[in-house]
Amino acid sequence: MNELIQSLAKGAGIDASMAQKGLGALLSSVKEQVPADIFSEISTAIPDSGSILSKFKGGAKAAVRTGDLMKMAGGLMSGEAKGATALLSNFSQAGFSMESAKAFMPVAITLLKNYLSPDLMKKIDDSVPGLSSLIGGGSGGSGPVNPLDSLNRLL
Repeated sequence: MNELIQSLAKGAGIDASMAQKGLGALLSSVKEQVPADIFSEISTAIPDSGSILSKFKGGAKAAVRTGDLMKMAGGLMSGEAKGATALLSNFSQAGFSMESAKAFMPVAITLLKNYLSPDLMKKIDDSVPGLSSLIGGGSGGSGPVNPLDSLNRLL
């Protein structure tokens, strides 16, 4: 298991297998929303990202597809709520509850900043609704705000 997965597991208080699934869910959400050239930069910068993503996708196919309903609901929304719905759908497929996904996200984003340049983080922010509060924009200095909170307010 690579250092990033170990750090995610320790920081989020979960086992390495769940940390890998969570990172796969996050990468899958990002891949769905950023241009291919930006995701290529991301996958080059994150160790074993291809393997992490393929393991997530393989596991997600075998999982109960409750996340599909979330994706359908997300299609009716826009902006941050739509991005949060897509994230939650992927985390659900990885076996995370909403609460565990909300706890995992800030740890994951903080650690990803060690691997991705500020310019690349900005590109992700511009492409993925709901992540701006985690990667530096929109928090207003009051600490990290989780994009899944916007979905939680809608439910």
